[in-house]
Amino acid sequence: MALLGRVHELCHHADDLVRRAAADVARTMPVLAVGESWGRFQAQRAAKPGHSVLLGAMDVSDRRQVLRWLGHDRVDANEHVLAALRTGLDDDDDEVRITAALVAARLGAGTLAGAV
Repeated sequence: MALLGRVHELCHHADDLVRRAAADVARTMPVLAVGESWGRFQAQRAAKPGHSVLLGAMDVSDRRQVLRWLGHDRVDANEHVLAALRTGLDDDDDEVRITAALVAARLGAGTLAGAV
């Protein structure tokens, strides 16, 4: 993907064959990148069932904020909220873990009591 800018430049090359090849590569690269990312996402999801891959991929300040929003905006916990809370409870950051525990308690997520 780092080469995509250079590939787009070659789409304006003087040689028609180079232009066509660059256009083909430019159309293919994003699709390949999405496919590769999707594969990593699925592998991470399989490695930690019941957890949120998306929350786990965020930086620590964003993980904290998402959990705060869940505590503020939600009145109950569905399967996606529970996955985010499980992820937060397993986090390396103390504040993320504490926030997840407080939000779990606030939402009455009794199924997470053992993890808290």
